[in-house]
Amino acid sequence: MTEQEVLDIIAAREAKQQERREGRFEGMTLPLTDEQFCALDHDLKKELKQMTQHWQTKFRANEGQRAATVPELLAAALGTAPCPSCKDTKWLSGKDIGTDTGYWELNHQIRCSCRHYRMVQSEFDQLVGWRYRSMDFRTAKPSAQCFLPLERQQKNWDEARAHINSNFFLAGSAASGKTTLAAMIAREAIWRNLLKREDDYSPNPTRWVWVVDADELFRQYTEWVTSRYNDNPAPEPTVTPRKIAHARKFGYTPTLVLEELDKGKMTESRFDFLFAVVNAMDKEQGQLIVTTNRTLPRFMALFTESESETIRTSGEPMMRRFLDNCVRQFSFRE
Repeated sequence: MTEQEVLDIIAAREAKQQERREGRFEGMTLPLTDEQFCALDHDLKKELKQMTQHWQTKFRANEGQRAATVPELLAAALGTAPCPSCKDTKWLSGKDIGTDTGYWELNHQIRCSCRHYRMVQSEFDQLVGWRYRSMDFRTAKPSAQCFLPLERQQKNWDEARAHINSNFFLAGSAASGKTTLAAMIAREAIWRNLLKREDDYSPNPTRWVWVVDADELFRQYTEWVTSRYNDNPAPEPTVTPRKIAHARKFGYTPTLVLEELDKGKMTESRFDFLFAVVNAMDKEQGQLIVTTNRTLPRFMALFTESESETIRTSGEPMMRRFLDNCVRQFSFRE
């Protein structure tokens, strides 16, 4: 190769680089139209792909696929209707498009949007009973089975969703809607963890979101403490300070729905465990949702009127700190 030929190659490369800086390719303005792109030969298409920096994936509507609505995605996750986008295959056909160059190629392995809904539903089903498994802020409607007026129910939901990452204190009698609202908040917590760490998200035995009856949690703790040195110790409680710290260590927000905390007698042993859990949630910046059938004054009486001096002196400040961090205290009463 002669010196002139080398200089010509260098000049041609510099000319191409200058053209690209100006947003052009082979004399055409980027991004190319479909017609311009299809007219390129194989080598030029390969070169254009290497230039592409920004990608977007779109499914192919001309194959009978369409975007599913939120109610349809939830129905697919619940198993009450097939997904209209993927027909329950969980995959779509489409294109990977270079938005900055106009390059595109077929992609037959696009994950359908219903995949996320199915993942969240799988986790949610492990947390709540069948009555609440379809509850979702995006689709749920106020119910006549709740004694609160429909407008009041919707207002409670709207206010909760506006502060969805906050602590909540939900007080009300049976059929007041507090358990429904707590369930919807728990579903949003699962979504939050999924979207934050989508790449490595997978169901976990602790799940980082817990919905547990307080009396059941105290029972688990008692069995665990009294048997931990036995040959066959009881399993670790559903939620403990260790699990709370573990969730935060991996970048998730630990979320605990502690239901009906007013049940049963508050002994010193139970209080010590409750104090450790609440303190861990506060330390790790977790989200705590407490439900109770009592009014706030009667709830606080669990601590202020206790026969135990330890509970009286430490319980009331502990719960006050929790209540002070609640953006909204909901009282499900007329």
